[in-house]
Amino acid sequence: MYRIRLAVKGADIVFSVTHEMLKKYNAYTDPKHFINHGVQEYFIAEAKPYLIGQPMRIGFSANILRRDIDRDILIQIIEENQECVVDFWGSYNLDQANIGGGLDSDPNRFIDHHSNRKNIKMHGAIPAPELAIALREIDF
Repeated sequence: MYRIRLAVKGADIVFSVTHEMLKKYNAYTDPKHFINHGVQEYFIAEAKPYLIGQPMRIGFSANILRRDIDRDILIQIIEENQECVVDFWGSYNLDQANIGGGLDSDPNRFIDHHSNRKNIKMHGAIPAPELAIALREIDF
């Protein structure tokens, strides 16, 4: 909590891209404002065409530790589309997480179940410019 107090000392307003982060500042400052994520220019590029006969590539970029991810649906999608390659970018352990998360059974079950499958690629957190390049190879 000491870091939070230092972060808001003298601030006139707090902006955040997640409601979870804003909650951390409830006791310290007002006003607070949620803003949606912006898109850096390097994320906007022509998509590559899907090549018939190649495995469809599905991409997912997020902190996999977030408690609000519906992992049951995600598992169902993966199980029902085993002919597809699914690439995951984002934190899947607390050392990588920039906004926290929980190591409850859901993320662990999901990660343990999928990290060793040949059609699943867990890339972890990578810098945004690298992610933008990687996402250009994704079909969905």
